[in-house]
Amino acid sequence: MAKIDRVEDLPDWFDLDKYQLCKSFAAVDWLSNLETRRSIFELIALGDGEATKRAEYLRDDPIDNLLYCFGGGPANPVRSLRYADLATRASFDILLDPFLSKNNGLWAKIIEHMTTGNFFPSSELGTPIGSDCLDTYPILVDLRASDSILIDAFATWLRDARSEIAIDSKRERPAYKYWARYGLLPYLDLRIWSKETGHSIPHHVMAEAVGYRKGGDSFRKTVPPLAKRLMADLSNLEALAAIEGNPEE
Repeated sequence: MAKIDRVEDLPDWFDLDKYQLCKSFAAVDWLSNLETRRSIFELIALGDGEATKRAEYLRDDPIDNLLYCFGGGPANPVRSLRYADLATRASFDILLDPFLSKNNGLWAKIIEHMTTGNFFPSSELGTPIGSDCLDTYPILVDLRASDSILIDAFATWLRDARSEIAIDSKRERPAYKYWARYGLLPYLDLRIWSKETGHSIPHHVMAEAVGYRKGGDSFRKTVPPLAKRLMADLSNLEALAAIEGNPEE
């Protein structure tokens, strides 16, 4: 594995000036750019040659050419249940069991109940739609209750729901205002390059290259762990992007 000992030894395409727009990023911009990098890392892990094409595209213009399609924006973490959500769950269940409509599955029973009026146990209707397979739960809110009562009721519901699923509820709010200063995107792009080419970039060289001013040891403790967490899970950032994009909801 070739080792990069100086910033001057980095590839010609790397130019920190290309990342200046990061300073004005909102959560949705970070989400777009990080999702793109994460997809490249996943392709590299799979040995897919498409990773090189996407990486080369980024190296020419690491920000301006990136578009992220949310289909109307990232989903708000607290929202009303929609018919589309029911359709998605039904489609997912039927995908797992193509014969669901011919057997005694819950969706088949619901359809039968709607079309024939035949009764089936109410306990099955009480099964949370979001359990087992989805990461969100539908909620109904009685707006006749006061705000203080609703807040207490939601806290109780949230505690009970969290106890049933393995989702970390103690993650901090993404502090993306620091990420441009950390050199997060140029770091990820150099990591992609190093994985593709087999080059090793020491932390002190990486810190200097991406403009991290506190030195290699501080960089090592801050940026690589942050990047690793984000590449593993962007759901918290997606939720924040949804809130910023829908401030009145």
